[in-house]
Amino acid sequence: ASGVSSRQIAGDYYMLAKGYADQKNYKKSAEYYKKARRQGDINLAASYELARVYALGGMYSDARLVLEDLLKEEPDNGLVLSAYAYVTTMTGDFEKSLEVYRKLRKRNLLDSKTIKNYASLLFNSGNYKEALAEINKFPTPLSEDSDAMRIAVLSALDLCLESKSPESGAEKDNLSVGGATTSLPSATPETQN
Repeated sequence: ASGVSSRQIAGDYYMLAKGYADQKNYKKSAEYYKKARRQGDINLAASYELARVYALGGMYSDARLVLEDLLKEEPDNGLVLSAYAYVTTMTGDFEKSLEVYRKLRKRNLLDSKTIKNYASLLFNSGNYKEALAEINKFPTPLSEDSDAMRIAVLSALDLCLESKSPESGAEKDNLSVGGATTSLPSATPETQN
């Protein structure tokens, strides 16, 4: 026996993987995270880091598979759920991504970055009212662009509602933006400054 434990070997692999990730060599990093996972003692941490380097390297389908395995063991882990929401978005599974973001929202596990990602996904999937509701939950100020994002959502809502025919009975809703109730802007994006 060499006197080296599997935990020490796993730690060495883990550190090598981290070093390659720091150098942005994600394929090589993934190889060492896989070796660290096989040692068992740090399987969960190595699995999460493996998914992270897959995502950083644009290997979203691989990241998704690893995260799905992690979620079987840790179904309520907010960090893993957030990463899973991101990679499902990047793989084009917007329905699954929205489901996961809603789960995070229900459990109050969204940080400001995740709230922005969720609101952006809602907006880009045409769920403008829900996107606006999320944006209005932003802590003030979330970022320099939170007001610009509110305006973009309001403009999109306005265009969406204007595209409905008057015969359909569509009326513009009064919406709350930043705590103040306002009607949707009447100007189109081309006429706004």
